Amino acid sequence: MKLLGISIVSWICGLLAYVTALKIVWGKTISPGDRNAVLGWTAIGAAIAVAVVFGPVMAGLHRWRGDRSGRAWLFPAVGTLLAPFPVGLILAVWSPNVLRAFLTPEAGLFLWMFAVFGAVFGAGFSLAYRQWPSRSRANP
Repeated sequence: MKLLGISIVSWICGLLAYVTALKIVWGKTISPGDRNAVLGWTAIGAAIAVAVVFGPVMAGLHRWRGDRSGRAWLFPAVGTLLAPFPVGLILAVWSPNVLRAFLTPEAGLFLWMFAVFGAVFGAGFSLAYRQWPSRSRANP
């Protein structure tokens, strides 16, 4: 349930980043038709990415780094670096040349969205799955 909650919150934050960048950078708002496409395709991309990349990578990072102090920044940083994976999934559906499609303004919006998604996902994962100190020992 933790992973599902982290995924949903991350996706919503990513969507907010997408809409905000669309407004600030291009001075546009999202049309109803585009809104439905963005919601649908990003939800599919996020779900696949969490199952195939984000979840396993974060779990591996957690096993590798654990809860060592000063390392929590690694989770959002790595999550941000994973952003091209879900974008590539979305672009592969719509473009025969995925590498060229990465250079379009639309891909830039999706990269921004999934960079925010990854940062929030990594931070959420780090917080949700850290090991809390045991309170079973009595303090003298």
